[in-house]
Amino acid sequence: MKKITVVFIAVFHLIVCVPLGNAALNDRGGGLIYDDVLDITWMQDANYFGSTMTWNDAVTLVDNFVLQGYDDWRLPASDCSCSGSDCTS
Repeated sequence: MKKITVVFIAVFHLIVCVPLGNAALNDRGGGLIYDDVLDITWMQDANYFGSTMTWNDAVTLVDNFVLQGYDDWRLPASDCSCSGSDCTS
């Protein structure tokens, strides 16, 4: 009986304490996907520009980039220990 109680309590805590993922990704068309949990729009094609580039070139490109009226694009945080276009770690 004690074993069943412990298992029941463990399962109950897993059900109650584990957050459920309720994100909805909405296709805005034209290659844009909206994430309603993070409240951001993603580009559907991660390789939109088709070539590798340095971090500084990517920052300059994104700062001047406009797609479907959106001009507030940004890059993810960078690992400053990596430089160039051949980072492997």
